Amino acid sequence: AYFKKFYSDKDAIIVYFGVSLNAINLRYDTVDGINVRIFITGFTFNNVSTEEPYLRYVYTGSPYGDITKTLNEFRNYHLEHPLAPDVDAVVLITGIDMCEMKGRPLCNYQGMAFVAGACTWLKYGVCEDQPRSYSVVRPLAHELAHILGCVHDGEPEYRFISGHPGAKNCPYNQGYLMTYKQGSLNEYRFSPCCSKQIQFVAKLKESTCLFYNN
Repeated sequence: AYFKKFYSDKDAIIVYFGVSLNAINLRYDTVDGINVRIFITGFTFNNVSTEEPYLRYVYTGSPYGDITKTLNEFRNYHLEHPLAPDVDAVVLITGIDMCEMKGRPLCNYQGMAFVAGACTWLKYGVCEDQPRSYSVVRPLAHELAHILGCVHDGEPEYRFISGHPGAKNCPYNQGYLMTYKQGSLNEYRFSPCCSKQIQFVAKLKESTCLFYNN
């Protein structure tokens, strides 16, 4: 459905994400202590739902996607069908409203990704976009930062990685990009805590692919 919103025009999508990527990289220019540059190495276009077997919905027949289940199935699918095994990260962009079922669909999600998954079997994310709106910029920058190692500002260290610095020293209400708070110039910037986390994860032996253009 997302592809069809571009009238199945691959060139239009490539141009759209080229512009979006420029805006995303302006945000990554604010990361201190390490140079982070996001590159797109390729696209996979899905014309029909049968090409997206990893999509899960909150219940049968619902228009709302289940974001947690979809993320897990997206990862599992690519582990079984490794289309781009050498890339640092893989993100599903969808026009479906992604939610979680908690008695009823809760749809205040714009994306989800595995923290510090870059270069590993957890290098996957899911991100919502309204085609042609450029609404993808903020959530994609946010989810890629998760994949690079950042938790939300104000949160403790990522417990699955020993020594991870976390983000307790960067209060949520400062409104940097690793929060959902908007309304100040900080929403276009990454916090000092996120910068430190990216630096830390980049030094892990599992993250060496980040230093190669692949």
